[in-house]
Amino acid sequence: MKVTGSELLAFDRCPEFRRNLWEKRRQKQHSESEAQALGKWAHEILANMMKGISPGQLELPWFSQLAKARALRLALLAWWDRYSVSTPWSEVILVEEPLTAQIRTGRPPEWAGDVILQGIPDAMVLWQGALWHCQHKTLDQSQSVENFACSVAQSLHESIYAILAKNRWPELRYGGTMLNIVRKMSEGAMLENASRALWLEFLPIGDRQIERAKDDILWMVDHFDEPWRRRSGCVEVGRGKCPYYEACWEGISLSDDSIYEDAIPDERYVGYVVRSNA
Repeated sequence: MKVTGSELLAFDRCPEFRRNLWEKRRQKQHSESEAQALGKWAHEILANMMKGISPGQLELPWFSQLAKARALRLALLAWWDRYSVSTPWSEVILVEEPLTAQIRTGRPPEWAGDVILQGIPDAMVLWQGALWHCQHKTLDQSQSVENFACSVAQSLHESIYAILAKNRWPELRYGGTMLNIVRKMSEGAMLENASRALWLEFLPIGDRQIERAKDDILWMVDHFDEPWRRRSGCVEVGRGKCPYYEACWEGISLSDDSIYEDAIPDERYVGYVVRSNA
């Protein structure tokens, strides 16, 4: 059975969320929020800079009138000024390319057999002879870097990339996650000193954590078909209502085209040649 990291994280959020998005392939119609647009734009710029592509003048898209967008632009330019001269990694192995790994269960095919895991890391780099996942994150200045780093360190998200990396490069020692944080700060703060928005946290991931993640993944896949909802995720502070709230609790059909539309959750994998040693 093939499963992506995104599908596993959707299940971790709520089994019904995964079912609606990945099986029924429907999503709520919505326009992209400013925060989502900014994060996506910054991620694309960081990916290009990891490839050695200069940001140039770094033109802002439609949200250029926002002070927060102008501030983030200054932070990204500061990132290039710092890391185009001297990087904390010795080599960039790949940037945003899918990887795959086989998690062996020893079970017969009628019990789903082995799980083929897929994911697309932000970047894989070498540092001090070890392989690291360089994970890009934009973080609001009101959030604690320490708490955020702790949440990333134990996340299934990072363990998935550890599994994929160790499968692709078994000859290399795996270090963990190199968390590349760009703080979203005020424009005034960025005009004064944009480099203060840049943080780099090294989060080691060991073999025990990776093996536990494999067990968790197998458990999750085994429970994909169980019809239950994670009620704590229906309405969350800071995130708001789940996009499927109306379908789950207000009797709205996923077939209602005025609210929901067709989704292609695995669209990022289209056209890629997946690397594997499995």
